[in-house]
Amino acid sequence: MENKLYRPRIIDSMIREKLLLSKAICVQGSKASGKTWASMHQASSAVMLGDPSGNFSNRRLVMLDPSFALKGDSPHLIDEWKEVPAGML
Repeated sequence: MENKLYRPRIIDSMIREKLLLSKAICVQGSKASGKTWASMHQASSAVMLGDPSGNFSNRRLVMLDPSFALKGDSPHLIDEWKEVPAGML
């Protein structure tokens, strides 16, 4: 997902490399370190579970139908997956 304001990070090449080896990766790090921005830069689609719009409608949809989290082109970003209770994804 292209963003003209994005500033390249060292982790970009690491994410690209890992996505060539695996269908899914988990990007972990400290809060507000750019994990979402870096991941979105590599993704073709995304579902944002921590988005407060619509009273967290994405999170609610995933809790009702976990397959909603997987809809979109690959590579697909599921941001804030930890927001959904264990066993839902």
